Amino acid sequence: DDMPAPTAAFATVTPRSGSAVAPSPGALRVATRLGYPGNEPASIARALDAEVPEGDVTSVAWRAHWSLHVLSEEVCHREKPRCPSCPARSACDFQGVGADPARRLSRPDDES
Repeated sequence: DDMPAPTAAFATVTPRSGSAVAPSPGALRVATRLGYPGNEPASIARALDAEVPEGDVTSVAWRAHWSLHVLSEEVCHREKPRCPSCPARSACDFQGVGADPARRLSRPDDES
């Protein structure tokens, strides 16, 4: 697979928050633009994890969060997202128009 080894900035197991995986700032940005609720990374991570089917939750959640992270780096940039080429555009609340929901995040979004 082309997934790198988990890093502290992305795939940290966070039992205090109740989430299987701590998403990267970029993955959080994509999730908020897709309409996931919350202003805190932990609440958004829990909302994402709630959609993971039962089974190997950590593995599935890690892959789902990784997919959001890759989308953030390749298409859904903090500034000037490439919305017309986004594979998730039909599910996106933002689509590059109006107020950016990712601005509501309580932590700075420091990725591309």
